[in-house]
Amino acid sequence: MMNCCGLRSSQKEPVPLKSVEVELEVRDHVATVVSTLNYENKEDKPLEAVFVFPLPGDAAVCHFSAKIGQTEIVAEVKEKQKVSWTVEMYSIQ
Repeated sequence: MMNCCGLRSSQKEPVPLKSVEVELEVRDHVATVVSTLNYENKEDKPLEAVFVFPLPGDAAVCHFSAKIGQTEIVAEVKEKQKVSWTVEMYSIQ
């Protein structure tokens, strides 16, 4: 079975993952997970990609950002339905 998660090129090919760091904090019945994924563009030109990260229906996203070189892109997370979330990306200058 092919892994469909992570950073995918516009041709739906996986972008090479260099490293993963995960921090976990549990308080009462709530777990907070911070994941840092480091990808490498091995192409000789800029890469257009989409980040795919499926979540269970009872999970929530409270922050999402991506750092590309010295530029950080922070998502605006909005509640769409009770168990579905949308993420809109905005570039920070």
